[in-house]
Amino acid sequence: MKVALVGPPGSGRATHATAIKEAYAPRQICYLNMTDLMRRAVAERTPNGRRIELANRDGLLLDDDAYVAVVQEHLQRGGFDTSSGTGPGQTHPPFKAQAPTTTIEPDACAAGFILDGFPRTVTQLKLLEQSIGGALDGVIQLELEDERVLDRVSRRWVHKASGRVYHDRVFPPRVPGKDDLTGEPLTQRHDDDPEVVKRRLTRHKEQTTLLRRFLSGDTKESTESASSEGRRSTPTAWLDVDGNGPVDTVRQRLLAALVSVEASSGRRRQRSWKFW
Repeated sequence: MKVALVGPPGSGRATHATAIKEAYAPRQICYLNMTDLMRRAVAERTPNGRRIELANRDGLLLDDDAYVAVVQEHLQRGGFDTSSGTGPGQTHPPFKAQAPTTTIEPDACAAGFILDGFPRTVTQLKLLEQSIGGALDGVIQLELEDERVLDRVSRRWVHKASGRVYHDRVFPPRVPGKDDLTGEPLTQRHDDDPEVVKRRLTRHKEQTTLLRRFLSGDTKESTESASSEGRRSTPTAWLDVDGNGPVDTVRQRLLAALVSVEASSGRRRQRSWKFW
């Protein structure tokens, strides 16, 4: 099973990460969070980690192939077969991790992966599929109203070292302003400023619309891609999951969507579902 999980900022993907890991880790389907992968690459001083570090330092946009190379490296570590793939993993020097900060079990990704927060654009999708040698089985989008996004994000606090996220109302820290595990101070990210969030929402909607149209075959580019590469004969399913409501309810919707993709993996499937 090969799945991407996307959604606007504050849609709650990280909130459900533990439940997803617990459900799929025993089946050798790994859950990979894109932000965590980037952080690990920098910490391990890999070649692409250095590219990320330099881009952040200089305020530059990171090339799409660097994102894909980071994903491919972790999939290979987890036992996912990318031998039939081409692209970023073969056009840049191999990863030579030094003093890894985290480990992944050798067979953790042997049966597939759930990739959180990537791909976000058509270009990233095409590069990812080239690198793994096949199409994704599904893209799951957590949907949330703009007003709720703004409320969630503006009240969000982060422990910078670990990436743990808190929320003033929904998931507050035991001690205000302090991380539960370390007692270190929490911060609010620049990206969580309401005006910045509004711009991010606009960009997310534009990118998601193009990505969805491409996967459905509703663009000239996707038609040409299908005829030249033969990867859209079995369409990648698109699943919308309502992110509004109690955490447990949303989690059940999300897990149901994953079950639907897993059940139809490798067979002709519906192009889209909604889980409300």
